[in-house]
Amino acid sequence: YEEFSKSHIYQTQRIYCSLKELRKDPATAELYIAGSDQVWHPVLLRRKDDRAYWLDFGSDRIRRIAYAASVGSDQLPLRLQAELTARLSRFDILSVREESGVAICQAVGKEAVHVLDPTLLLAKEEYLSLSRDIPPSPSPYIFIYSINISSNEEICWPELRGFTEREGLSLVVTPASGYLPGRELFQGVEYRYATIPEWLSLIRHSGLVVTTSFHGVAFCILFHKPFVYFPLSGTHAKGNSRVLNMLSKLSLSDNVWKAPGDFERIYHLPIDWDKIEESLAPLRERSVTFLREALK
Repeated sequence: YEEFSKSHIYQTQRIYCSLKELRKDPATAELYIAGSDQVWHPVLLRRKDDRAYWLDFGSDRIRRIAYAASVGSDQLPLRLQAELTARLSRFDILSVREESGVAICQAVGKEAVHVLDPTLLLAKEEYLSLSRDIPPSPSPYIFIYSINISSNEEICWPELRGFTEREGLSLVVTPASGYLPGRELFQGVEYRYATIPEWLSLIRHSGLVVTTSFHGVAFCILFHKPFVYFPLSGTHAKGNSRVLNMLSKLSLSDNVWKAPGDFERIYHLPIDWDKIEESLAPLRERSVTFLREALK
């Protein structure tokens, strides 16, 4: 991440490690933008120092907007609504990543626009220019991007193993840390601890992606790759709405795991990617238009 950030992201020389430091010497700018991935999670509402995620620093003369900010949940507890109202008070314009986020903002008296996650604003070619091909695995292969799971049973591992053997597919896995630390949960697979460009390449060249990740799904859509999305269970299930909402808008809900046998069903599922792009185009245009207008 550090190498990628230095190469591709323009950053201030000053590194801020706390809200106190931000308030003491805020970055000089005409505009502050907050967003996007779970930047307004309810957990952050309980911690006073996390007001940085609501841009609670700097002069009132600086405009503040939110682009595709995500609450990371389909509901906000009533006890936190007053706190959210206070946190949003300094914003000039709000946009959120999920339709549930629009409702959450409305519940606290704030209007918000539903827009795409920023990763989906760019075309596939932009990401291909960043992708770094790595020595290929036995082809074709299934790429498992495992995140936020504690057991291989959460993606029906015994059935997936049997499916790969029947189809003659190999398995490549990149574990990642999210709510839970990334762990090696699978046997007889090839683990790749990929950089960001390599991670893009692993998705791009896969025959099928199996993941519990929003952004794993987003890049499958960008690269026109078949995928199986496993909704999270238990305490993290509230985060599923961000993926399910996106898939519903793009008519890709059939790629969500529902029952045994779905690996075969989804692997052989025909997807009209031209139609998906047609559905994505107006959403992308609306989102870019919002951002341009907000920047004015």
